[in-house]
Amino acid sequence: ESLQEKNQPSFKEIWAEPELKINLVAASVLYAVACFNFYMLSFYLKYFPGNIFENSAIYACSDLLAMILVGVAFRVTSMQNGMRFSCAMAFTGGMLYLFLSKRADLIPYMICLARVGQTMQFNITIVSVNRLFPTQYVTTAYGICNFCAHCFACLSPFMAEI
Repeated sequence: ESLQEKNQPSFKEIWAEPELKINLVAASVLYAVACFNFYMLSFYLKYFPGNIFENSAIYACSDLLAMILVGVAFRVTSMQNGMRFSCAMAFTGGMLYLFLSKRADLIPYMICLARVGQTMQFNITIVSVNRLFPTQYVTTAYGICNFCAHCFACLSPFMAEI
C-alpha cells in the first residue's frame, strides 16, 4: 500500500463522523432535487405555450441572470438564505404557471422566474459542497453528491414527457 493510498479519505471516514454524515445526506438530496428540476425544466420547455423562440431566449437570459444573482447572494448573505431565496423564486414561478398557464402573455415571465430560482438552487448546491466539508473530504463528498444527483436526474426526461 502506497503512501498516497493511505492518505486518501474514504466514504467510511465521512460516514463515521455524524456532522459530515448529515452534511453528505443533505447535500446529496438537495443536489439531486436541484439537478432533477434543472434538467426537467430544460426538457419541458418545448411544452410551454407561446412562441418557442421567445421562450427559449428568455430561458437563456434567465440562466445569465441566475449566475449573477448567485454571485451576489454569496457576497451579501449566507448559503442558507441564498437557498431560501432561490427556492422562493422557483416556487413562485411554478405556482404562477400552475394557476395562470392560460395567460400566454405571462408565460415567459413565469418561465424566467422559475428558471432563475432553479438555476440559483443548482449552483448553490454545487458550491455548497465545498463549504460543508473539510478540504480533505471535498472531492469524495462532491463525487458522491454528483453521482446521486445525476442518477436521479436521469429520470427528468421521463417526467417531462408524462
